[in-house]
Amino acid sequence: MSWFSAVTGKAEDLLNRLDKTAADALLTDDVRDKPPPPPEPTLIESTIAPVESKPLSPSHSVPARLHHLSGEPDASSALANTPARSLSRGPSKTISAVPVKKKSSDDALFDFLNSKDNGDGNKRLRTPVSSRHHSRQSSTSSLVSSTSKGAKSESGIVITPMGDTSQIALDRPVTPSGISQKNSAPTVQPFPSDPGNADERQDSPTNSHFSADVDVLADAMKESPVGSDQSAPDSDHAEASEQKERHLSSLELENRLLRNEVASLNEEMASLISRSKDSEAEASKLRSKLASQSNSASMHDQLVRELQARELDLTEALKAKDAQLAVLRVRLDEADRRIVSKERNLEEIKIERERILQDHSHSSGMHGQALDSIKEKLAESEAALRHEQEAYRIAQKEANDRQTKLERELQDLAEALTAAEKRVTQEKAKMSDLVGQMKAAQSSSSAAKKELSEYKEKASRILQSKEKLIASLRDGSMSMSEGGVSNLEHEAMRQERDMIREELQQARLTIENLRVELQDVENQLQQESDTSQETINSLEASLHEEKRRRDDAEQELLKQQQVCISKMI
Repeated sequence: MSWFSAVTGKAEDLLNRLDKTAADALLTDDVRDKPPPPPEPTLIESTIAPVESKPLSPSHSVPARLHHLSGEPDASSALANTPARSLSRGPSKTISAVPVKKKSSDDALFDFLNSKDNGDGNKRLRTPVSSRHHSRQSSTSSLVSSTSKGAKSESGIVITPMGDTSQIALDRPVTPSGISQKNSAPTVQPFPSDPGNADERQDSPTNSHFSADVDVLADAMKESPVGSDQSAPDSDHAEASEQKERHLSSLELENRLLRNEVASLNEEMASLISRSKDSEAEASKLRSKLASQSNSASMHDQLVRELQARELDLTEALKAKDAQLAVLRVRLDEADRRIVSKERNLEEIKIERERILQDHSHSSGMHGQALDSIKEKLAESEAALRHEQEAYRIAQKEANDRQTKLERELQDLAEALTAAEKRVTQEKAKMSDLVGQMKAAQSSSSAAKKELSEYKEKASRILQSKEKLIASLRDGSMSMSEGGVSNLEHEAMRQERDMIREELQQARLTIENLRVELQDVENQLQQESDTSQETINSLEASLHEEKRRRDDAEQELLKQQQVCISKMI
């Protein structure tokens, strides 16, 4: 709806410009010192803002008087070919003329609008203008009347719609003072237009109404010089006052028409806004309805898919049931065949039973003899059983005696084994004691020997040192120097070193002897442990042998018991 607001703004701007133009015209007329000469109609350039109107009621429609300018037969057709759409959007030229008449402004305007001049044959054309294009007529007439001060500007005008090559130029020679020559009428010079689009422009109703508006303006400009020529003998003051009144009346009429146009535009905008709101509400309803329909359709599709899935499942289940039914039928046939075979066997068994009963009835006499023979055999078997029982008792007694004997022997062997183990442990303890005693004796003897040897060596060294000292004292003089004493001490230290070396060697020899003795003792202990282990192994083997014999005897006893029991039975 932004273009409606733009149209309204442009209409308001047009009204403001018209009011400003009227005020300027009044101010200009007031400040003039003397009334100006009656102006000839001049054409100036201005700008018409694009205004689109709402359709008016039929009362607002007035027939436009279309007057074909003399000497220019193609002006109306050139104007008719001008597109109204491009005129309303692009910049165009305003045709301004100032007609001068002695009548009042309102009467002259209404006479001009309602006049019906049928003269000039084909040069005049009457075209009814619809209420939709009334705004263009009013805007154009207002621009014509509002250009009273346009006499000071250039008189050339060119109407050029945007987007079309057809142009209308209204030229009039202008004097240097800005007033055109008398007895000269404005002429319309058509410019070449596009012949290809001429038919389309003529067919459009908008183009026809626009051409009608332009013809009305041209007619008004043509008549205005006549009025000015007629009013030439009048005084300048009367012409100025009449021109001022005409300006005021035309401006007031234009203002009223523009206000009506704005009101109609506002009404149309309100109706369009209401219709747009209604259409939006209807669109929202349709969207909600479409959404509900799509939801229902999706639900129906889902239900159909579920039903199809259930149908497939039921079909598969039906196939499985058919397969099971076929299997059950096969099994039923097999069961029927088995029942038939069993019935046949039952009949055969019944026949065999009847035959056996008959045989039994025939052989009942032979049963007595067989019973007597069986009784005799029973007596013989009882006697044999008593004999076997007696033999079983004897064998059981012998087995018990043998078992007790074996148990006694086993106990004796166990006692002997424990005694042997005790003796072995005692011998080991004694051996360890003896080894310890031997080691202690050896260590004590070696220590005693060592001490004795050390004592002997020390005694011998002391004796030797003393003997040497005595000999040196005897042989030497009493004036022995200190160097001699040091030599003696050095000799004594050397002797002590030698003695220590000898003691170390003796200690090493003693250690070697002790190692050899220890190795001998370990070998002896190993031999004794081996012999004791062999003794233990032999005793264990004999024990296992006795256990095996006992088990064999027990098994033999059990066999004898079973035989006796079987014989008794």
